[in-house]
Amino acid sequence: MSTLARMNGAGGRMEPLFIRGITVWMATFLKIAARIAAIGTLLLAGLILGSQVTSWILTDDWNPFPISRALSLAHFERPAVYVTASVSDRPSSLDLQTMFDWFLDLPAGGFLFAVAAVLLGFSIIGASVEKQFTTTDK
Repeated sequence: MSTLARMNGAGGRMEPLFIRGITVWMATFLKIAARIAAIGTLLLAGLILGSQVTSWILTDDWNPFPISRALSLAHFERPAVYVTASVSDRPSSLDLQTMFDWFLDLPAGGFLFAVAAVLLGFSIIGASVEKQFTTTDK
């Protein structure tokens, strides 16, 4: 076996060593970046949930914090939708605007916890790929 190639135990094909090294590096980067992003996302979700719980304890009233409010605090305003007075507020059909409004009404904390779970999944996948490509054949 040459120094630039290595036998893959399962398929018996030659795989260049530098491709394995790049794969390990990218998997390690994914693992670390996804974990850092997940920790930041969990901290932000905890901050939102902590603010809601504190407000609930002090005022005995739960204040919802939807995604639309978080975006407006970040100065990402959604365009105003004007509705004719004779038209119902909620259309009966499922159109793009209805789905967009539904998404923006989701709780920001719950959405952030879901995003953190996906990021942790990416981190686990990166760790698995890293482990798979760094194991040495005996």
